[in-house]
Amino acid sequence: MRLFEIKMPEMGNFGEVVVTEVLIQAKHRVAFDQPLITIETEMAIMQIPSPRSGVVHEIKVGTGDKLIAGSLLVVLREATAEDIVASDLVPTKVPFIGDFRHLISLKVIELLVRVGDEVQRGQSLVTLEADEFLIEVPSEYTGIVREMKVKLRDRISPGGIILMIEETQDAA
Repeated sequence: MRLFEIKMPEMGNFGEVVVTEVLIQAKHRVAFDQPLITIETEMAIMQIPSPRSGVVHEIKVGTGDKLIAGSLLVVLREATAEDIVASDLVPTKVPFIGDFRHLISLKVIELLVRVGDEVQRGQSLVTLEADEFLIEVPSEYTGIVREMKVKLRDRISPGGIILMIEETQDAA
């Protein structure tokens, strides 16, 4: 079994960053460029993507951890034939939106997909209303919608799960 260590990349002049969210789970498949964690610097909130695909063998960070460039984030293992055949459902969550962390809930005002639909990475899935603005939540994955976790007029908080997708390979 081949293991691959994924480390915190160099982020320019930022010294220490804080992990605000871990976006993966042990034993789940990770695609190339899939977000692994969300970090916060003094100036921005951003996601750190995976530089390779594989299966999560071990998560080395948690929410609230402080990291520097080169800190170990996760250990991936090479996917086996069994992993590739196995169907993993991945959640699509309401993102944390920059300066709008004060939002407690958002209202689902439009469902743009339904169970069974094929979606592409970046495709809008739902429209949410918060205060006086609208947010379209894009898919982080290419795949098939397998389960809706919200319906019209539901209220959902940042970080809440909108739907579950059966991930398929991006056409590249």
